[in-house]
Amino acid sequence: MGGKRKNGVPGYSSCGVVSLLSWNINSMVSCGNLKIDDPITLELLNKHDIICLQEVRTEAPIPNYAGFFSLRNSQRSGGVAILIKRNIVEGFSVIHNANPDIFIGKLCHKFFGFDKDIFIINVYARPENASGTSILSGEDTIQEVEDLVCELKSDSSILLCGDFNARIGSDSGQSMEHANDFIPLPPDYQPDMYSQRFSQDVFRNNHGKLSCEFIKNNQLIIL
Repeated sequence: MGGKRKNGVPGYSSCGVVSLLSWNINSMVSCGNLKIDDPITLELLNKHDIICLQEVRTEAPIPNYAGFFSLRNSQRSGGVAILIKRNIVEGFSVIHNANPDIFIGKLCHKFFGFDKDIFIINVYARPENASGTSILSGEDTIQEVEDLVCELKSDSSILLCGDFNARIGSDSGQSMEHANDFIPLPPDYQPDMYSQRFSQDVFRNNHGKLSCEFIKNNQLIIL
């Protein structure tokens, strides 16, 4: 993720590129110890300007990073966080959202020198077979994410990351020019530059189907 640097943005890397890592950390704590205290883990994290974590369960500080956490009340599962290096945190702002498994942050185009703002949407969607009813289902979370994308994409770029517990098989999330996924296509629809996806996991679950539908609806690209 990057853009040409403009006017010598203070604190911004000279190459004009922001590096981002997305990782389901499956709890910040393991066997009573913080995972980030492991030197190998910390070395990996420090290579990135922005870190999007899923299933954090609890807050834990990382040196040189400003941490923004969204936690469930129980803290036994779920929760997401965005960590951003302190030398660029001035260009980052948090967008309020009530769902603890969705965290939205904005990168200001003026600070980073991008053509337009970039919204980072960090998501954890509950598995299809998850128990309990006090938290939104994964399907509801995916629908809420689509609503957010529709709301934010008009004059900004969207970077969507996280763990959707979605298996999409070989679906690329793209529509070919004469595809019949959506009939009739709107007159202003621009066909995707179709790129076939090859995956050893050929299974698709319901989360995967829902995710691919909203990716096609909004002409997003799976990286």
